[in-house]
This record gives sequence, structure tokens and C-alpha cells, in this order.
Amino acid sequence: WMEDFGEYAPPDAVYSDGTHGVVEHNQYVRQYHCTAYEKTKNHPRPVLRFARSGFTGSAACSPVVWNGDPSTTWDFDGLASAVRNGITMGLSGVGIWGSDIGGFFAITSDTLSPELNARWVQFGAFSGIMRNEADGYSVSSAHRPQVIDPDQIDNWRRYSKLRTQLYPYVSAAAADYRRTGLPMMRAMVLDYPNDSTAAGLEDQYMFGDDLLVAPVIKPGQSSRKVYLPKGKWIDFWRSFSYDEPTGAYDLTGAGTKNGNGWRTLPAPADQIPLLARAGSMITTISPDVTTLSLFGSDNQQVVDLSDRKGRTLFAFPRGQSSDRFEKSGKLASTESDGSWKLKINDTESRPWRIKASTAVMKDPFKVRCVKLNGRRLSAAAWNATASQVEVNLPSKGRNLTLLFSKKSCG
Repeated sequence: WMEDFGEYAPPDAVYSDGTHGVVEHNQYVRQYHCTAYEKTKNHPRPVLRFARSGFTGSAACSPVVWNGDPSTTWDFDGLASAVRNGITMGLSGVGIWGSDIGGFFAITSDTLSPELNARWVQFGAFSGIMRNEADGYSVSSAHRPQVIDPDQIDNWRRYSKLRTQLYPYVSAAAADYRRTGLPMMRAMVLDYPNDSTAAGLEDQYMFGDDLLVAPVIKPGQSSRKVYLPKGKWIDFWRSFSYDEPTGAYDLTGAGTKNGNGWRTLPAPADQIPLLARAGSMITTISPDVTTLSLFGSDNQQVVDLSDRKGRTLFAFPRGQSSDRFEKSGKLASTESDGSWKLKINDTESRPWRIKASTAVMKDPFKVRCVKLNGRRLSAAAWNATASQVEVNLPSKGRNLTLLFSKKSCG
């Protein structure tokens, strides 16, 4: 439900309690959204309401916000502005935010170009809400690029499938916002408050705990400069493969970058610069899941999330780190001399596929032994190369502890 408007309280109006419009202006928008919340909170089907207006306190009633009606341009009031808007809204306490992908208004000579639409899709995949704008207002009668156009559909598929697979990660970021107030799109200063360069950045951000996103906001770019804070970073596109027929992403290596400085990263037309922190553990689901299928279960072609209970964990162990998945799942990683321990605390027993890059470790090694809850895993359950290890587990309980060693089990 697009909960539009709510901004307007005429200054000469007098409300039922005698309050004048000048005073009521900011209170009205909060009451506007909280009234809608009260009317819909007990609906048998959850109602997703998203708003463009708000004031202090309204996020409790209407936490999902979009940026209104941006222009179909690259610069002022367009894509570049949307990126800054998302970052600064997070700093203002609004943590679940999205934009009209492609923009809305084309009231000058500017019309939405295929390149701009594609770049906006890429940015939208790493916003709190990924929502396409198929329509808008334009003084021109020119065709508005759609994500289903032949020159757009591959880009849309690539990023909508990635967004789907990141569901456990995105869900955890939303839960973090509700628990701590940290937004899903985080200004770099929130994670790196002592880094003066990071503090001034307005065109890159952290998405959740571990992903650094640097949207392309200028036309014709095939690369862009990205600031990497101190530490090691994994270049997503140099570390993952993409299978177009299935839409699946898989870990194939670990293209690492050293932080504490500027780096120029490739940004061809189908890639948004995207990096993961060393030490991160990113939980994913199958690309064929439709996460809202609970309310469309009569369609037998829909794959429900409950039909795909298994999770895939992509891990980049380094030192000691922790992560979350979905609303309350927890992960802990500890690198020791010649070993790596991974703990998974889940809300239910489920199959797990774990794929980790041991090359990111402070002291890399080839895994020669894997134990689950203190017992040696059979060789059929795992395999390792010099730089990676993969484990496939059937449901083994909610709490799992895996120990990976460079020494043979004996």
C-alpha cells in the first residue's frame, strides 16, 4: 500500500483540539501514518505500507519509506540524489528505505535512458526496498525503458535473483535496524567513525554489516573509484560466478583488495562495484524461491521459502568475527593456528551448504580434516582445494560447530 501524501496541514486550519495548522504540521504526518497502522495491524494478511512523509516518531508506525518522485536524470533530483537520500535518511533514523527505480518525473528534455535505468536497478538491489517504477510523468511521448525490455531483462534478472538469494542477509539487516537502530543502508561513518575519509563519503555505503556498495552515478562509466577502509576486502565480481539459466551465484575464488585507500574498480554495464569485508559470512537461499509465496500458494509454479529450507553460507574467515542471518540466526567464526571454527546457531534444523575461502585467512591452509560437533565428517560430505573448502550437511540440529583443520584427522 503506497501511503502517499500526509505532508499537508494548511497553516490557517484549526484542528478538533484547537491546534492551528502551523503547530499541527509535523504532528499531523505522524498521526496520518499511525492511524493507517492501527487500521491495518490486525489484518489477516500482512500489509506492506510504504510512505514518503514523516516526522519524529512516525517510523514506529510506518518504517518503510521511499524517496517520493525523483527525476529521470543522473544528477540533481535523480540517481545521484537518490543515493545520497538513502544514506542521509539512514543517518536520520529511517532504516528501511527505497527509491523509484528509474525515477518518476521527466519534465525537461531528459527522458529515462536504458543505461540510467540499468544502473538504478543495480542500486535498487542494495537498498532497503527494491521497487521498480514502471510509469511516471513525462512531457515526452518517448518509450520509457522497462525492466522487461530485451536490453534490460538480463540486468533485471541478474540483480533481482541476487536480491532473492541475499534474503537471509537482508532480513538480518532489517532485524538489526529494529533491534539497534542501525539502518540497512549505512553511511560509512557509522561503521568507520575514526576514518576521516570514510566520514565524508556520500556516494558509497555499507549495506548491512558486511557489503560495501559503490553505485555508478555518472553516464558512460566503465570503472569508478571506491574508498576501502582499513582491512582486507573481497571483490564480489572477481570472487563469484553467475549462472544465467538458473540465476544462481556461487563462490569461485577470493579476489581480495587491501583497504586503507582509494581503489579503481571495474564497473562494466552489468556490474555495480560490490565488496565484502574479510571475516564476513553471508547466508543465502536458492534463487528459485519466491519469498512472498505464502500468499500465492494456489499457484503451483511458485516455489515457497518453506520448500527450500536449505541455506548456503559463503564465508571469508579471517581472525575472529560474528554475523547474523534472518531474524535471529547467529554465526561465529574463529581462526586459530592451523584451524578454523565455525558455529551456527539456528532457529530450526535444516540442510546447510558451506563454501569458504581459506585464502582470506591470516594464515591460509588447505583443509585436511572437518569435524562436526566433535565428530569427524566422512570424506563424502566435504571437499577442499588449496584455497577453498565446501561442506554439505543434511539436517543435523539447530546448533552446529564445525572445526576445519590443516592436519589430517588421523
